[in-house]
Amino acid sequence: MKRIQITHTIDYADITRVLVGAFEGGSNYWMYQGRDFPAIKWGRELKTLHQDSPWSHLDLGACYSDVMAWAAMNGQHYKVTVRDDEGEGHNITPRLIECGVQAMQDKYPRHFEDVIRENDDATTSDVLLQCILFEDVVYG
Repeated sequence: MKRIQITHTIDYADITRVLVGAFEGGSNYWMYQGRDFPAIKWGRELKTLHQDSPWSHLDLGACYSDVMAWAAMNGQHYKVTVRDDEGEGHNITPRLIECGVQAMQDKYPRHFEDVIRENDDATTSDVLLQCILFEDVVYG
């Protein structure tokens, strides 16, 4: 089948907003749920950036989506570690977010379209997170 490639511009805030769904439930079926370390670990850089952000008066857990987007838009590096059900850590960085969004557009256009149209749900969030971490869907 012949295809036409297009490019799309997406705000980081839209992407980090969709990630909230993965962190808060969409990916819980494969994210580590143990007590000895958390499924999601905010890197020291993100904690420091949070202190300098417009949301410093809020708890990071209440505004991480905004802080991640703000940091990326201001050229700041940060890392968020997500642990899978085997306890292995996988990092999210601004560069990996960009690669993951491209992978989602290329491999899962229906879910990508849901992000564009703000029709995303827990499944869309999970697909996005896996594309960011693995450049493909490996769970579910």
